[in-house]
Amino acid sequence: MVTCVGIAFVARLLPALLLPSGAAFDIASSAIVGSLLRLSHDVYPAPLAEGRHPYFPLQLFIDALAHRLATDYRLPFPVLVKVVPVPADVLLTLLITRVSSRRPLETCATIAVLSSVHPGAVSVCAYHGQFDAEPLLAAVLAALAIASGRVFLAGLLLGVAIALKPWPALFVPVFIGCVPQWRQRGTLLIASRLAPLACVALYRSMIPGSWVPVVATVVS
Repeated sequence: MVTCVGIAFVARLLPALLLPSGAAFDIASSAIVGSLLRLSHDVYPAPLAEGRHPYFPLQLFIDALAHRLATDYRLPFPVLVKVVPVPADVLLTLLITRVSSRRPLETCATIAVLSSVHPGAVSVCAYHGQFDAEPLLAAVLAALAIASGRVFLAGLLLGVAIALKPWPALFVPVFIGCVPQWRQRGTLLIASRLAPLACVALYRSMIPGSWVPVVATVVS
């Protein structure tokens, strides 16, 4: 397990450092929305950011921090953006390996190696500058929580995943089907909304304005 985690870390960190340019649109989008937030501009209705950030505000804070570090300390912005998802993707490898340990040794080893060097994961995480590993990690942790009966925690984690990118919302019906009681289902639904709402509230406390552009952008 330690070997696979080490391989996964090296396989993601080295491309992130050695291929600093990344995917032009993705890196440029992070730079644009991060700089807008730093300058206290409302990102969602800004023409410059149109199509650049169709998500809740959580990742905006990370992009703004990366932009500040790049500006203040003259660090390469693409590298700062791309190294953030690396720990999340490595933790995903660890979780996949632990779950697969219940299977025969050869199957477990194959799954562990494939997850460590999966070209799709490495490309998205270490080159493109996308952060899908972060919501996926939160969603997987939510699945493990609901499997152990911790419904509220599962909802919170799923909400964090949705606050990062909207697509984990597709897991909500699946999670609801995993709990038999209506009270638990209600708890799951309420908990899954807390993180996105908190992110929008924090964003609007920094940049006053209507919640409508934020929600409309995400829904669209």
